Amino acid sequence: MSPLKSCTDAEPAQPVSRQFVAQDAHFAVVTQADPAALPRVLEHFALRDLVPSEVRVARQPGHDSTDDLSINIRVGGLDAATAGVITRKLGAMVCVRSALGHVDESVEPLALI
Repeated sequence: MSPLKSCTDAEPAQPVSRQFVAQDAHFAVVTQADPAALPRVLEHFALRDLVPSEVRVARQPGHDSTDDLSINIRVGGLDAATAGVITRKLGAMVCVRSALGHVDESVEPLALI
């Protein structure tokens, strides 16, 4: 029988290396030109206590007879996982036609809806 190890005999825990590095995240969202679209998009950042460092909005002709809003947002200090969650939530909104997000170090888009 092997002797039981006490808590003091246990090996020290190794520090966990962080896989995700916080970087600037960029989001490109196209919505219907609706007065409530911009606040609804920005709400996803406010709910996470995130203040975008840059927000650009332009109204442009849409593919059909309605106009679209092109919304570009930059947020600092996000990891790829959090940016991916936000991108998917933006893409699930009814007024959103497309949502694309990426982190500066990322080569591939996080989600395209």
